[in-house]
Amino acid sequence: MNNLVVVKTFMYRHEAEIAQAFLSGHDIESVVQADDCAGMRHHLSFVQDGVKLLVRESDLEAAQKALES
Repeated sequence: MNNLVVVKTFMYRHEAEIAQAFLSGHDIESVVQADDCAGMRHHLSFVQDGVKLLVRESDLEAAQKALES
């Protein structure tokens, strides 16, 4: 996937993964980005910029609408 943009930022990885699964159900590919040692160090996501859910730039509007619903 290229030209990725942040559709939403979460405090916890599991929230981002639930949203990722939701988007997948709407045929929107996404990637979870977090600096938390693959979920092993949850406290690191607080120090960093949170857990980001990324989508293709071309899917951004559809992803935002899906997550708002």
